[in-house]
Amino acid sequence: MTRRAYGWSAAALLLALLGAGLASAAEGSAALDKDWRGIAARGPRLSARGVVGYVLEGVAAGQPAERLEAALALAGEMQDRDPASPTYGNLRWYFADPRPDDLNAVQFCLQQATLIWLLYRDQLTPPARAELRRLLEFGREGVRRHRVRISYTNIQLMKCWNLLAVGACLEDPVAAAEGQTALAAWWGYTQTNGISEYLSPTYYGTNWDSLSLISRHAPDGASRAVAQAAMTLLWADIAANWFEPGQRLGGAHGRDYDYLTGHGYLDGQLR
Repeated sequence: MTRRAYGWSAAALLLALLGAGLASAAEGSAALDKDWRGIAARGPRLSARGVVGYVLEGVAAGQPAERLEAALALAGEMQDRDPASPTYGNLRWYFADPRPDDLNAVQFCLQQATLIWLLYRDQLTPPARAELRRLLEFGREGVRRHRVRISYTNIQLMKCWNLLAVGACLEDPVAAAEGQTALAAWWGYTQTNGISEYLSPTYYGTNWDSLSLISRHAPDGASRAVAQAAMTLLWADIAANWFEPGQRLGGAHGRDYDYLTGHGYLDGQLR
């Protein structure tokens, strides 16, 4: 996976800063308006993850209903809905892609789409809810078909969340059970082998996203307990390897895109 999947959008970063009292509501709204202009332009580098992320941030911030409807419809256009296709249910990473080629796309998009349904579906118009439900229904199949190694920690945890969450969204106990089983298997593997993508300034942040979602929103207590235990392990590893003078993780990194200073997506959570 390239680093393209893990950057903060301008709106996401500003909303995080708003929570810390470091940015104004006007700046957050301006960032969302900029994201919307990019969606409306349908540029070749427009990402499906960015489109779904705009809806998540936009519905929480009160963006116009017609924009949210259009963004969800566009996400649907970027989803492979051909049952005969090997990438059925997945999404094109970029608008210009002829077909899904980065199969992690469905995991990143469903991570956000399920949260929209769980937290904000009542704030969407009926057409937007219908588009979102179709995205989830096809996405459920895309998540299931995406084969992920148990050692591919960041995407494996995202898949666990997506199965648990889409099971709750669509009232599908089979999908929820698949998520419970996958999470328990990952935790058993990790207790024996440790975290495969160890001490990663980028992927620990992605792991934290999925584990925190599971710990708060998983439909079963067992999965929430596993996520909380895994977060304790992750935090202990971060704390034990923290290099205070550089304000970053020290030690050797299993995966690292910033070879010079060792910073990454995790910095957002630590900040």
